[in-house]
Amino acid sequence: ESLSLINELSNGVLSIRKLLHKVRSKFTTSSQLVRFLEDAEKFLLNYRSIIERAPLQAYGTALVFSPMRSEVKMQHWNERLPFTKSVVGIREDWDPCL
Repeated sequence: ESLSLINELSNGVLSIRKLLHKVRSKFTTSSQLVRFLEDAEKFLLNYRSIIERAPLQAYGTALVFSPMRSEVKMQHWNERLPFTKSVVGIREDWDPCL
């Protein structure tokens, strides 16, 4: 959200990738940090256009429509818009093409 407000979301994606590369060399792929960073990258790539146009929609739509097993969603679910309870028909995991 913050990086989008200052037109630096692309740098955020690059930073996540750099950090993920370094973390993977030190931890196993099952590490919670590795899983979170991988998920954060998918989250940003999947919802980048929404977040760039309307940064607060990261909580209003992107978070809500993320897969049920998304690490980002689970970590930030309490930050969603208060009237949003749950949405039926959401995938369990990210599309394998991401």
